[in-house]
Amino acid sequence: MQNLETSLSFIAKEHGERLKNIENSLIYIEHTHGEKLQVLFDYFTDQDTKYKETKFDIQKFETKLDNLDSRLFALEYYKNDKLTSK
Repeated sequence: MQNLETSLSFIAKEHGERLKNIENSLIYIEHTHGEKLQVLFDYFTDQDTKYKETKFDIQKFETKLDNLDSRLFALEYYKNDKLTSK
């Protein structure tokens, strides 16, 4: 019986150390991968914000270009109208 208790104590100690090593490894992996995922999410958020700002700027410039295009058309129309009326 003493021999069995010694064996069980040895097995519990050995597995306990292995489980602690596995637990430490998992904690390390969770920590490093968590940091990497956070960096990726931060990058995505930053890029999404930049995309939205760029899209807004492009829409603003397209509106200005449409306005200028209309003005150029009007100037060309009046220029041609004046030339033909002379």
